[in-house]
Amino acid sequence: MTSDQPIKPRSLGDTLDQLLEQAENQDAPSFRAMAKVADLDPSRDFIGVSLRDMDFRDEDLRGFNFSRADLTGTDFRRANVEGVAFHGAELKGAIGLPDLAQTIPRVSANLISGLLETLATEPFSGNADLPVIADQLHMEADDLFPISHALQMLHLVVMEGGDIKLTDTGKQFVEGTTSDRKEIFRRALLSYVPLASHILHVLQEMANHVAPKSLFLNELESHMGTDDAEETLRSVVAWARYAEAFVYDDEAETLSLENPT
Repeated sequence: MTSDQPIKPRSLGDTLDQLLEQAENQDAPSFRAMAKVADLDPSRDFIGVSLRDMDFRDEDLRGFNFSRADLTGTDFRRANVEGVAFHGAELKGAIGLPDLAQTIPRVSANLISGLLETLATEPFSGNADLPVIADQLHMEADDLFPISHALQMLHLVVMEGGDIKLTDTGKQFVEGTTSDRKEIFRRALLSYVPLASHILHVLQEMANHVAPKSLFLNELESHMGTDDAEETLRSVVAWARYAEAFVYDDEAETLSLENPT
């Protein structure tokens, strides 16, 4: 017997409830597996949904799009979130995510290059006492800390006690051509500065590869004050411009993958 009554669409909550009921006899079904059983598209069907207090520990979430989703209190510890979209998501109380709001020193690429070059040459040969190399550069040791912090963040040096030492990547940077240096810096930036890789992913997902500055400021302001958010975004944009990862258009107040015309 057939019915002419329209089928009422199920909500995502209803679908997941059914999945959980079906999975009662299975051993720890993954979220990805449950989504697949429900024929849900990870890149589309989780946008704007409520996933409050979900336990995503150890989950493989690559390819999921949680844009504008409510992820309050969600546990992401040890989850693989490479390339996951969180644009405009509510992340209050969420744990285990890369720190988009890490402090980024206001240090230019020229200062970074200068310290690396000095450290690589005699009499240091890649390893120096911080106050000694500061004197060599005619700087106070305290003024050198932001630069050394930036280098350590990018894994171009390691700090051991009061010493600063070039890493293999740092040596490659010093020995490289201008294009080599930009590529090394780009890899370091996108590998070790979560905010930079997040911005790049958002721009790659945009149809025209352009996004308003306000999108990223709003995300940062959920973790820090307005002034700190501005300073953090300004710092990562400066590094990204040197690395040719993305650029900022002052007039349009947008970030993009290509220089504004």
